[in-house]
Amino acid sequence: MVDSHVVKSRLAAAMEPVGIAGHLAVIAVIAGIGLALLIAGVTALLLSPQWLGIALMVVAGICALAGIPEVVRVRRLLQARRLRLRAGAVSRELDGGGPE
Repeated sequence: MVDSHVVKSRLAAAMEPVGIAGHLAVIAVIAGIGLALLIAGVTALLLSPQWLGIALMVVAGICALAGIPEVVRVRRLLQARRLRLRAGAVSRELDGGGPE
């Protein structure tokens, strides 16, 4: 008989790296857009009306601020995963399974 709790926990363990990769992709997209806006803002400050450059730099700053929650979320997910894996290793070692 299949234990549904084991299946659910293994599925969650397999999907966790996918979720982390998704958050990293969001960070990469936000960083790319912010970098493009920053480059355009500096170029506009030097070569065209300064108000346009300043506006682009402000939008680049907003993109940088928008990425902060994603970075915090990834750090928390990685820390929780690391602690969970360490707890599992300690539990297996205490049960007599030996370290991996």
